[in-house]
Amino acid sequence: PEYLYMDIVDYLVSKCSSDVERKRVADELMEFEKRNEIDILRVMVYIVDQFRKNKVVWGVGRGSSVSCFCLYLIGINKINPLVYDISYTEFFKE
Repeated sequence: PEYLYMDIVDYLVSKCSSDVERKRVADELMEFEKRNEIDILRVMVYIVDQFRKNKVVWGVGRGSSVSCFCLYLIGINKINPLVYDISYTEFFKE
């Protein structure tokens, strides 16, 4: 239940350390909302928390998921797309 009702916006913004990061999160969240996929971010937080709790090792990231800064903040991947100037549009391609 704590994940079902968590404020994912506050969760992600609290992990940002600059205005550039907050802007990127806002842009990506708009894309998630447009696709009605905000809940998937809550699921990802739950999965990462369970991985950490159970000492499960997962990869550094692959494919277009590494272009999503929100997934980086959650811990799904270890590649910061801002460092490599990767556009989030790569993740949201249709």
